[in-house]
Amino acid sequence: MVEITYVPDIATDGSESGLFGLAQGVTERRTAEEALRNSEARRRRCGRAQQSQRIAQIRSWEHDIENRKEKWSDQNYRIYGHKPGAFEPTYDDWLQHIHPDDLDRVKLVYEILWRRTESTIPNFVSSGRTAPSES
Repeated sequence: MVEITYVPDIATDGSESGLFGLAQGVTERRTAEEALRNSEARRRRCGRAQQSQRIAQIRSWEHDIENRKEKWSDQNYRIYGHKPGAFEPTYDDWLQHIHPDDLDRVKLVYEILWRRTESTIPNFVSSGRTAPSES
């Protein structure tokens, strides 16, 4: 992406005799600005979501299925009996909190998702019980 700025060339008598143009590559800057705007918007949304989850005693999490990593809300850590941000959760950490009666079904669903060849994975809804914390 190129940004072009034009400035009038003013002659000594004050008349406009032409234009000076400055062309500048701005792709990298625009990409960085967009990333910053998205990051700030997400931070604001997350702050409101964290407060709402704490009040309502609900939680949220994201699964990175390809890398088997998790991103937990602070409330998710609390409900599982951990200090928020105490560790970077993984799929295996999450499985420890699945009720034993649901564990095989949960593993099967995720195994199917891992095997998908499409580049995007659709949203899905699942339900189950949380295993009691031992702490």
